[in-house]
Amino acid sequence: MLYSSYVFDMGFRQENQNSGKKPDLLSVMGSLQGEINDLDEVMLTGIPSNSKTGNKILEYAIKAGGKRLRPALFFLSSDLVGYHGEFRSLIASVGEYVHLASLLHDDVVDGSNQRRHKPTCNSKWGNDKSVLAGDLVYSTACEHLCQTGITGLVGSFARSIRLMSDGELIQLDELYNPNIERETYFKIIEYKTAVLLGTICQAAGFLAGLNELDLKRLYTIGLSIGVSYQLVDDCLDYSAAQEKLGKPILADLKNGKVTLPIIKLKEVLPDSQWQNIVLAISSKSVDQKLLSEIQVYLQEYKVIDECMAEARRYAVTAMDSISSFKDSESRSKFLLLVEALLFREF
Repeated sequence: MLYSSYVFDMGFRQENQNSGKKPDLLSVMGSLQGEINDLDEVMLTGIPSNSKTGNKILEYAIKAGGKRLRPALFFLSSDLVGYHGEFRSLIASVGEYVHLASLLHDDVVDGSNQRRHKPTCNSKWGNDKSVLAGDLVYSTACEHLCQTGITGLVGSFARSIRLMSDGELIQLDELYNPNIERETYFKIIEYKTAVLLGTICQAAGFLAGLNELDLKRLYTIGLSIGVSYQLVDDCLDYSAAQEKLGKPILADLKNGKVTLPIIKLKEVLPDSQWQNIVLAISSKSVDQKLLSEIQVYLQEYKVIDECMAEARRYAVTAMDSISSFKDSESRSKFLLLVEALLFREF
């Protein structure tokens, strides 16, 4: 049965409402730790560098950890399609390399000083060395991809890296724009976050030699998870507890990033109140008082609920595509992971 046929109520499938339980992300990810636990060592030994500083930056960045969502998606996709070949660890590390390189660059672009409760690489070693370390990681990922000899796989990752860069440029174009178009916002989150997840899921299909239809289904899984993931992330910026989130809350708007909660708030807020927000954003003068007022507005008009409803719709699309593959333990784990990502608090 397709998941779109289920009735969702605040994110729960109807069949689960009586249990009162939400899937816990840490528990779900914990069940996938077999291969993921070995990934740090694979990543640390997989990047050749003769620079002492480069090695320090790479070791620090890799050991900083993270959710390891991308390798989890790749391993689940591989199990879903029955791929257990020689390139499993290599391509799992490639997906994480591309993500890591983007973080090294993004932290420089954003001027970020903290990630996951720790100082960023650029705050410890400077912007120039962090950017070059990111370049080193990107180029290593490309070298590893070539080992597979699968042109479609290499092209898929190359496209993702291009779109991720383009998404960052589009976001920079739209900074401090209170009237950003909804379509532009969704293009930014698709390019910056979702395309890589789509590519990672699809990579398993390339390695397994699947047909074009199945490759598209795998890409849809990752892309939909990615959009849902980012929508939740943008909601958490206004609603999460900072100690759980691992980074400063209410940071997006202060940094000029107008996300879906603000886009939707524009649709319901009286014009006089909205114009105060417009003036603050466009003049780069968003202060804590305004952010507190915005939080009240978001709650009063149930805007976060509406944004989470959009995240659920993308999650359902991912579930539908996962369910189109044959029933298996890996399929069940995959579905559970999608739910856990939707309910996460960090």
